[in-house]
Amino acid sequence: MRKKTDIISARKAPYAKLFMSYTLKMEPMKCYVHMGKDAVGICSVCGQGVCENCAVKIGGKLYCRECADKEFAGKKEAVEKPMGINLLAILFGLGGAFSLLEGMIAIGSVRRLIMLGYTDEMAFTEAYLWGAIPMILGVMLLVASYSLWNLKRWGGFLGAILVFVALILDLRVFLSPLSIRNPGYFVGDFISSIIGIVINLAILVYLKKIWGLLY
Repeated sequence: MRKKTDIISARKAPYAKLFMSYTLKMEPMKCYVHMGKDAVGICSVCGQGVCENCAVKIGGKLYCRECADKEFAGKKEAVEKPMGINLLAILFGLGGAFSLLEGMIAIGSVRRLIMLGYTDEMAFTEAYLWGAIPMILGVMLLVASYSLWNLKRWGGFLGAILVFVALILDLRVFLSPLSIRNPGYFVGDFISSIIGIVINLAILVYLKKIWGLLY
């Protein structure tokens, strides 16, 4: 009598390894990168187990990141890209352009003051700093926008960091009336901080949801 393992063919059943690991009551297959995580499937090219963080679904098939890069380099149209990723990339791009413009205006105002004869170097340094920060943030947002549009995982990681920083800043504004008396704090600040918190949390949740599509 033939053994069950002889009947299952890797050629006929691409998920044979994963199937056998559960049906024969063996230890669940582990991800070949993250050895402590259970595999959610196997790469259709190399046959290695991949966890949810390493799995890339393209054209209805599952790939590891390494094989996806080799098989689909320069073929981004093959990836099933949700509209939400495009919208998020556009949102990052618009935010980056606005931040760059804001920084350029701040630095331009300093130059105009210098031309008018103002000599307060401390104020100039502070103004240049507040102009440079938005410009750096703008460049980072544009990079995240471009990489997300092309489904690069590091772009999603960079976007998540920027959104997390924005979330912390919104929380700081939201909680500031509880910590100190701030006469310049308005109801509008409170409402805008709530909106910012909700939007940033939604973006983080969505990035986690589509993480497997990035590679």
